[in-house]
Amino acid sequence: MSGPRWMMQNEAGLFWRAKGNGTQALACLRQALHSAPPQHRDLPLVNTANLLLHYGLHDKAHELLQQALQINRSE
Repeated sequence: MSGPRWMMQNEAGLFWRAKGNGTQALACLRQALHSAPPQHRDLPLVNTANLLLHYGLHDKAHELLQQALQINRSE
């Protein structure tokens, strides 16, 4: 495994989402969020928000996107 563990967990979340396994995707993205350095937590937050939007959980997705913007407004 190369790269920080949180990045691998984030990528695994994207993989499982593409495969249609939202439960496993969410589990990986949660792990990424909890293990990412504070300045990089916007990435798993945005990816989790995208997953929640896919499942119609707009309010929770909006909350996560707001949190991501507090971390990084430039990307």
